[in-house]
Amino acid sequence: MNSMKDCYELANGVKIPCMGYGTYKATEGNNESIIKTAIEAGYRYFDTASFYDTEEALGRAIHESGIPREEFFLTSKAWKTEMGYEEVNLNLGCPSKTVVSKRRGAGFLQEPNVLDRFLEEVFDGLDMKISIKTRLGMEFPVEFEELLEIYNRY
Repeated sequence: MNSMKDCYELANGVKIPCMGYGTYKATEGNNESIIKTAIEAGYRYFDTASFYDTEEALGRAIHESGIPREEFFLTSKAWKTEMGYEEVNLNLGCPSKTVVSKRRGAGFLQEPNVLDRFLEEVFDGLDMKISIKTRLGMEFPVEFEELLEIYNRY
């Protein structure tokens, strides 16, 4: 990267600036000046989220900059419940070799301790219903007893 204007070109031809500005906590105290300063410094890629509560401030700063909206690349995130989701569905039964080789899907079943830690993080981090689709085991139905023990903890 040689300048703030350098971009990566995505497969669909869209260009994304190499350097972006994260707006998390950027407007604490309703201070939009930090975002305006970033625009003046040359930033055109901004990351925001409804959780950050910076989307409106970013919009105002872009509008007030006088720079055409098309020159900006914006990313935003919405919380699952804001998108209407009420439940997370985990598929631990997918036997696809590409999924299993990455220790995902049924690949989790090979390492019960890793599966247990994963489920602990998921259940601690989500405040919504969670359902799990699983196989009886990676290779043998008798493996299900150990899996059921893990699932019952959650």
